[in-house]
Amino acid sequence: MRWKKNYVLLDDQGRERKPGEISKGKRSWEHRMLWDAHRRCKRKVGIIAFPVSDCTHQQPLWLVVARRKGQSPWYLLTTKTICSPEDAWHVVRAYARR
Repeated sequence: MRWKKNYVLLDDQGRERKPGEISKGKRSWEHRMLWDAHRRCKRKVGIIAFPVSDCTHQQPLWLVVARRKGQSPWYLLTTKTICSPEDAWHVVRAYARR
C-alpha cells in the first residue's frame, strides 16, 4: 500500500504516529545481505515489524521496516501476520522483486 508522506498509523497503544516514529530507536531483529539491482551489489538490510492499525482499514495490519545503510528505509504495510523474522523477510523480498 502506498501512502502520503504525512500518513499516520495507530501503534499498539492506540496512538497516532508516523511510521518512522513507530520504529525509531528500535533495533532490527535480523540483518541479511540482499541484492541491490540498482547498484548491482549486495547490501546489508535489517528488518523489524510492528502490529499497527488504520482508521480506514478494519483488518489488522503489520508495518514491516527494512533499513538500508545510507538510504531511506522501506515502510511496508501488510495484512499478513508477522510471527517471525522469516515472515518479515518474505514481505521485503516480495516488495524488492516488484
